[in-house]
Amino acid sequence: MTGFTAGHEISHGFDDHGKAFGADGAYGDSWWTPATDAEYARRADCFVAQYNNFTVPGLDGRPLAVNGRQTLGENIADAGGVDNAFLAWRRYAADHGPDPDLPGLEGWSHDQLFFIAYANGWCSDARPNALVQLIYGDPHSPSRFRVTGPLMDSRYFRETFGCASKEPTCKIW
Repeated sequence: MTGFTAGHEISHGFDDHGKAFGADGAYGDSWWTPATDAEYARRADCFVAQYNNFTVPGLDGRPLAVNGRQTLGENIADAGGVDNAFLAWRRYAADHGPDPDLPGLEGWSHDQLFFIAYANGWCSDARPNALVQLIYGDPHSPSRFRVTGPLMDSRYFRETFGCASKEPTCKIW
């Protein structure tokens, strides 16, 4: 999770808020061309729609949707974090040799184990009222969607697990 966290935080520099800071750190300094900004907005809308379709049970039992606009910056950072951590880990393995096999897990490739470990890092449970509070007031998506969304958006995950489509659901970069 350390590699993911570093990649996640770096990605915030290019999320829906971070992109608004110019080279000198001043907020509102537009350093992107109008065409780049429009393309970014189009791609960001994909994340909004994707996360709007993730739901948790509401207190009344009806599905309560994640607010994809409210969680956009964190969702973009999560997608960037997992992909950049994977690339950094692969580069490290190329330079230093592969990790040793783990006894009992030889049926999984090292690449697969990377993504399994990532998902395991988000393993948690929350009471229904805590999930509802999260949906209404937190810029982070519930933990399960911090796995589902970024992995849907990762070509590396899709290739590693042999998904029929290798194309990410959403991609900023």
